[in-house]
Amino acid sequence: MRPSIITFVLFTAATSFASPSPLAKRASITDKATIGFATLNGGTTGGGPAAPVTVTTLDAFQKAVSGDLAKVVLISGTIQGATTVKVGSNTSVIGKSGAGEICFSPSTGNKHKLTAKWVIVLEGVGISIGAVSNVIVRNVKISKVLAEHGDAIGIASSNRVWIDHVEVFSDRDHDKDYYDGLIDVTKGSYGVSITYSYLHYHYKTSLVGASDSFSGGSKETLKVNDAVKCFGTFWHPKFWYVYSAKSLEDTDKALRVTYAFNNWANLGSRTPSFRFGKGHIYNN
Repeated sequence: MRPSIITFVLFTAATSFASPSPLAKRASITDKATIGFATLNGGTTGGGPAAPVTVTTLDAFQKAVSGDLAKVVLISGTIQGATTVKVGSNTSVIGKSGAGEICFSPSTGNKHKLTAKWVIVLEGVGISIGAVSNVIVRNVKISKVLAEHGDAIGIASSNRVWIDHVEVFSDRDHDKDYYDGLIDVTKGSYGVSITYSYLHYHYKTSLVGASDSFSGGSKETLKVNDAVKCFGTFWHPKFWYVYSAKSLEDTDKALRVTYAFNNWANLGSRTPSFRFGKGHIYNN
């Protein structure tokens, strides 16, 4: 073999096995879920090709995400409040470019570098994904949702949900019950993937399965000063919630959740807390 051919072969081999240049992945409007349980059961497409609607106020956001028709809702700027917004089925909620974005740059092996450019997109406003299907939340930053209003992102009794490229946090200046969860998945939700996200500065971070022991099913609300004697009670600052005898364990055995490529930092617990069901937890 001539020297020039040997040189060419060696050069080709070296370039073939060299580490690829870092590539940044930014969340887009039309992507569908590509990782984990959210890819099953027909996949998670959210609002798909529906024409995007941009919102800048809390009222507009609440109206835009309601109902089950396909919709893509872009959040522009910061929306402040003290509430949780319920999202309907077949919905994509996306932080508009310039409002905030989070990128992961692959380097060597399984390591990833997180970079973020943000303004606060939802401040004090949580997202509730309850009893719905086919929902995508991407490129959204959520901060300081008070416990009395719920989780930053709460997923309950839902299926085909993709949470991707989000940042959720509060602070650790208050006691652990001042805020609730950052991303909680409960009541038998399945087909859920939480990917490429940043969870930080919080106590009770992320749980799968509402409780080890509370009962589930129908619920009665009693005043604080009413006598309560039953199996399983849950304390709320204003009320006692009394549940029927059906165990949440029975419901939550259906849970199917993936956590992949997330960054967890400065947290007190539940990173995550996985009680029932089945899960993928890798490359975090």
